Amino acid sequence: MPKPGQTEFTALAFIGLLLLFSIVPFWPGTSGDYIFDDRANLTSIGDMGGVVSLDSLRQFAFSGVASSFGRPISLLSFTLDAQDWPAEPYSFKRTNILLHSANTLLLFGFVFALFHSLHRQRVEALAIAFFTALIWAIQPLHTSTVLYVIQRMAELSTLFILAALWFYVHGRRRLEQNPGLAYLWMSSAIIIGGVLAFFSKETGILLPLFVLIIELTLLNKLPRPKHWRYWATPFLGLPLLVIIAYFGYTISDSTARFALRDFSLYERLLTESRVLFEYLYNVVVPLQTPTVYNDGFVISKGLFEPISTLFAVVSLIILLGLAAIWRSRQPVLSFAIFWFFGAHLLESTVLPLEIYFEHRNYPALIGPALAMAYYAWPVILKKPKVFVPTTLIVISTLSVMTFKHSNTWGDPSKLIEAWNIEYPSSVRARTKYMVHQLKTNKLDKSLELAKAMHSSFPDDLGTELNLVTNLWTL
Repeated sequence: MPKPGQTEFTALAFIGLLLLFSIVPFWPGTSGDYIFDDRANLTSIGDMGGVVSLDSLRQFAFSGVASSFGRPISLLSFTLDAQDWPAEPYSFKRTNILLHSANTLLLFGFVFALFHSLHRQRVEALAIAFFTALIWAIQPLHTSTVLYVIQRMAELSTLFILAALWFYVHGRRRLEQNPGLAYLWMSSAIIIGGVLAFFSKETGILLPLFVLIIELTLLNKLPRPKHWRYWATPFLGLPLLVIIAYFGYTISDSTARFALRDFSLYERLLTESRVLFEYLYNVVVPLQTPTVYNDGFVISKGLFEPISTLFAVVSLIILLGLAAIWRSRQPVLSFAIFWFFGAHLLESTVLPLEIYFEHRNYPALIGPALAMAYYAWPVILKKPKVFVPTTLIVISTLSVMTFKHSNTWGDPSKLIEAWNIEYPSSVRARTKYMVHQLKTNKLDKSLELAKAMHSSFPDDLGTELNLVTNLWTL
């Protein structure tokens, strides 16, 4: 039994460590430049002479080009860093890192509340929450979210989702004792958190799905009053029906929606099965520099082309099947599987988006991180002399890799060169490197690269168009 005050001291120590590990490994990236579509989303901040009035603030907030809904909350947050354009990227990246730190603390609080509601001892709940937040915070893959300015949208959506889930769990554990107040907490979490998350990025609409996953796995054995279903139908079931209806509309209109892509709906679904496992591989083996240039990812033309598609589809079906079967026996593992694939439901299925982006894993990796922490904790306690050093090595390795990637992202020249070397099948990465050579007056080198690209992609019209677009910005 912990002494009075010892648990509070432990919690404060954990919070301090989480702040340290969620900020320091990413900080070298603050010296980096804008990338990809950062400028396209931010230049309108300078319209009307900058954000100097409520009218100009409103115009910028609803000027978003990232989606049809505009993502006004995310755009409003950018005005904290600059009120005119051009603006230096440092302040934007700094705020992104601070938001990542806030998300880390929210994840810590949410997981602690979750396991505390399952009547786990406070020390155990704190330990699982700490390791979950730590493992998630220092993921090298998050470099392409935290240091990619415009992906503040993913960060803010995740922030409101985590805050809403914390509120939800807070109310859920009081459902039997004080149902009126409990439903108020739960309803507020879904409505307010969902709206704020959605208008930060559309993935916020997945909040009811996350709640449902928690209910069907981790909270599966927690008593539910009979009237709970009357609350769950409009607050959890109805939003899911809206998502399903939207997916149905997308499928029925797939010909028009996929006309501008070099893959069909069928090919996208097959390819995404491989993409999801590629994400997991890059989490386990985080050697490559996280990138925004994945246009070279091979499209699956059928189950056997490439053959890895068949293995990915079968593995996906098996994992989801096991998650359903183990829902009561292994609720944490079931939660991790459903959460990871559920978080990818919007961006990695039927919508005609680009095939591969690492920042889509920002909320998705919460599930695997929680499972790792949960199953590692009793092992560490059982054999601390062996597993404490092992845990320290793993944490140190992930932190060092994140620091290394952030350092690369903080040097524009080094980043462009790294992407050119590590992603040779990406037309965008190689074009960017070639244009960089022109900018640095290395004409011979750029011409050599142009010839090599034409040789590698002789039938790709996009190569020429990509080059012209980049040259136009010189």
